[in-house]
Amino acid sequence: MPYLSYKSFLAALVPCDGINCTLCDFFSLAQNIFNFVALTLVPIVAVLLIFWGGYMFLISGGNPGGITKAKSILKNTVIGIVVVYTAYLAASYLVIFFAGGSSVAGSSFTSSGFVVQCERVELENKTGIEIGDLTEEAPGEIDPDSIEGTDIPGIKLGDSDVDIISLNGNVQNGLSNAASTASQLNMELLVTSAYRSRSDQQDLAAQNCQDPTADRCVAKPGGVETCIPRDDGANCRHTTGKAVDVWCWQNNAKCYQATLFNQIMKPNGFCFYKGDDRHRGENWHFELKADLDQDPARRPLFSC
Repeated sequence: MPYLSYKSFLAALVPCDGINCTLCDFFSLAQNIFNFVALTLVPIVAVLLIFWGGYMFLISGGNPGGITKAKSILKNTVIGIVVVYTAYLAASYLVIFFAGGSSVAGSSFTSSGFVVQCERVELENKTGIEIGDLTEEAPGEIDPDSIEGTDIPGIKLGDSDVDIISLNGNVQNGLSNAASTASQLNMELLVTSAYRSRSDQQDLAAQNCQDPTADRCVAKPGGVETCIPRDDGANCRHTTGKAVDVWCWQNNAKCYQATLFNQIMKPNGFCFYKGDDRHRGENWHFELKADLDQDPARRPLFSC
């Protein structure tokens, strides 16, 4: 199977991005596997076996041994189909029994036919920090009334200072295409940061880093790792217009970032900053895969 087809197959089978997964996604993955085996794989194998049994029957030339072998293939195929689909129905009903109408681990989930549907729900927050609100640009809860509208369908701005006009041309085009995709899905992109001047980047470094003059930012407690600009600031992605901070926005509220990535940003060529053991991930920070492929040192820090 070609590499891209293989990745597309996995994306269809696995219901989450490997980072924002819940118990609901486990049930959904199990059901997806059952559905793939029973509704895709078994019919293909069964048709092949039936054709093989028929072929054996045709070439038997009346030979009792050949006829018996052909009948055995056909008989075992039918028995196998009955066994597989009986097991499929039983397994699917078990998944639905345990998953249907439940609410656990940040998800509520129901079933429609043999498809488990997950919907993220907000858990009780015991940290004092709203989930997803630690952005470089504006920590704290986002007030829907302060969000700026744009002339671009599908895009809203976190405030009037957000500069999407000065973004790198390829990033602008990718963002525009992503906004079009979002509009088709009745969603919007809430852009909280795009191009930044060197002075703005330095101000953020002073706000978030323990030593804003160091080579690398060591974030203050509760802060976000921020690029410290050097010289003209070309070492930072925002100051070169090659990064954009985007939140999933729907019905005047934040929605699930994994949905934003899988359905909108990734299909339009973007990757998000997943970080590693040393770097905290930022699932709102997006860069173009085409740019990252030219930077082997940074590419492993992103999920594409």
